[in-house]
Amino acid sequence: MEEKEQMIQEFAESVAKIKTELHKDIIGQEEVLDDIVIAIIAGGNVLLEGVPGTGKTRLVRSLGQTLDLPFS
Repeated sequence: MEEKEQMIQEFAESVAKIKTELHKDIIGQEEVLDDIVIAIIAGGNVLLEGVPGTGKTRLVRSLGQTLDLPFS
């Protein structure tokens, strides 16, 4: 049982690190960041909608850098 608890703790720390890195570049947007991280972990998709200038591209670029993913 202790091994599972350790795995859960490591997973939670990894998620916290991802969110910390994203918060360095994205101010606010707590719920959006949480939803995006959850969708990525679950293997889902995210559709970002909003008026111009709300940081959608910056968010995706930052997420890609944080997770070492390509952005194009």
